[in-house]
Amino acid sequence: MLPPLVLTPDRMTGFPPGVQDDTLMHNFCVQGDEATIQKALDARFATPSGGKVRYEAVGSKLFVSVAEIGRIFSTDPLDSQRGWMTEIDVAVWAIARVGLSMRFIPLWLFVDNSVGMATGREVYGFPKQIGRFAFTPRDREPRSFETVAYVSPVFTPQTECVWAPMISIKPGVSAPAPGAGSVWSDLEAFARHAIDRLEQVVVDADLALMSAAAQALGVGQSTLAFLKQFPDAVDAHLACYQGIIETDIEVTATRSLKMTETPYTIEIQNYASHPILEEFGIAPGAQDVGHGIVADMNFIIGATREVWRAG
Repeated sequence: MLPPLVLTPDRMTGFPPGVQDDTLMHNFCVQGDEATIQKALDARFATPSGGKVRYEAVGSKLFVSVAEIGRIFSTDPLDSQRGWMTEIDVAVWAIARVGLSMRFIPLWLFVDNSVGMATGREVYGFPKQIGRFAFTPRDREPRSFETVAYVSPVFTPQTECVWAPMISIKPGVSAPAPGAGSVWSDLEAFARHAIDRLEQVVVDADLALMSAAAQALGVGQSTLAFLKQFPDAVDAHLACYQGIIETDIEVTATRSLKMTETPYTIEIQNYASHPILEEFGIAPGAQDVGHGIVADMNFIIGATREVWRAG
């Protein structure tokens, strides 16, 4: 039996479930390499679990998302009395599957506050770290999103860690597509567009798969998967806890779903401490990513379940 958590005044983690209201999420597709993405997923899940848990990459696309969350609070009886906060998340995600069951897997995630980082990492297993952000205002289109991370540019004993540009999302110069900026009429229309953005080969998949992919973008219900682990206090090269965790996100209100008004470019930097380009086979330099998908919604992140545990 596990001991109860000692609730010291300096506790930074929040108890789930967590409600996230007034969330504006921009999602963009970035071209990677399917085999390289699969290698990264296997390193996180299949290898530590001895092949007991394996998520299969869906195509060669990754998602880069920007979430501006207006209000986060817990529904736990204790933590519901502790108030609420805002949060910014900028993430790189992979969509994977087990059979026809989809999983949305965060691979790199930057946030703007320590409570969000601590709760994400320690309770769920989100790979959250602190970032700095410069976004243009919500009411000014087209928007741009700049993320700065604390990095080690090269690994040498003399290298000092610095704040440096990490992810830049800017309006492109291409002409807007027909219907850009218009709100979709229903979930199926959104799902078909989401599949088009994933991979053309998936277009002929059945409606269940289309709906699952759309849900993974923040519509309906989706399942997230994480590798959660903590270094051992005596030997930090070992894990005192290591598990594969899943949780469900349920969208409780959707105010609008649409394409961005203009196409975009995304440029991701690569550092020794943040080898995002090489880890997923993303080409260096600015990448034309076309239109993004914008969702204005409320959602709930539920309790976790342990899929696998070491030992």
